[in-house]
Amino acid sequence: NMSFLKRAVLFFVVGFVVFMIPYGAGRIKNDCEMTRMRPYFVQVKSKKPYNLVRYYEAGISYKNMKALLFIPGNGGSYRQVRSLASYVHTFIDVFALDFAQELGAFDGRLLRRQIQFTRACLRDLKNDYHAILLVGASIGGLVARFTHDHDILTLATPHVRHPFAV
Repeated sequence: NMSFLKRAVLFFVVGFVVFMIPYGAGRIKNDCEMTRMRPYFVQVKSKKPYNLVRYYEAGISYKNMKALLFIPGNGGSYRQVRSLASYVHTFIDVFALDFAQELGAFDGRLLRRQIQFTRACLRDLKNDYHAILLVGASIGGLVARFTHDHDILTLATPHVRHPFAV
C-alpha cells in the first residue's frame, strides 16, 4: 500500500518529466556543428584485395610533411575516416587502408596479411613524410600495434585480450 506522500512525489516526478522536459528542451540552443565534407578517395597502392587510398576534399589539395594512416577494424571500411579527415586534412595528409571489409578478427591469416600490407604501405609513405600517425579502429588498432615504431592512436581496440577468445 502506497502512502499519500509517496503517491504525491511520484505524481510530481511523472508530471515534471511529461510536461517540463519537452517544454525546456525546445528552448535549448543547439550548438552542434555539422561536419561538412565533399570527400573523394584516390587509390595510391594496391595489392589484391587491399588498397591504400588518399582522402581529398573536392577542390582542395594540400601537401603536408605529416601523414595520418587510418586502419579500419573488423569488417570496417576505409570510408570511416571521413569525419576525422574533414577536420585535419588541411595540416596533415590523410590516407586509409581498404581491407575489402574482411573479417580479420576471426582469422589470424587475414590479420597477418593485413599487417604485412600495412607495413608495405608505411615503407612507401616514409619516403614522402617526416611523421606518420596511425589511427586504428578496433582490430585495426592491433594491426597498428604490430607495425611498430610509429605514433599510434587506437579506438575501441582490445589490447588486453581478443574479444572472441574462448
